[in-house]
Amino acid sequence: MKIHYNDTYWESILGADARKMPLERRLEMVFSLLIFLQISIAKHLRFIFTSKIDEVKARSSSFMGFTPTAKDEDTMRRWEFHSQYNFGGY
Repeated sequence: MKIHYNDTYWESILGADARKMPLERRLEMVFSLLIFLQISIAKHLRFIFTSKIDEVKARSSSFMGFTPTAKDEDTMRRWEFHSQYNFGGY
């Protein structure tokens, strides 16, 4: 399955510079959309980890460290990298 709301859609709504906003502002924007649409965090997480949409599945698999062709050491390197990455307190 393909995602309905792609880059073209969001650029038409938010403008081409939306990705240049500070991370905290972008995270707040995502969270405010969940609130506006009355979607609980639990429902959102369930969607993320059970979605049939290709891009969502790819990102959730990457987050969980699952890559069908990855070796264990590749997965460990990814987790080590992510644990060192500074998300501005997030």
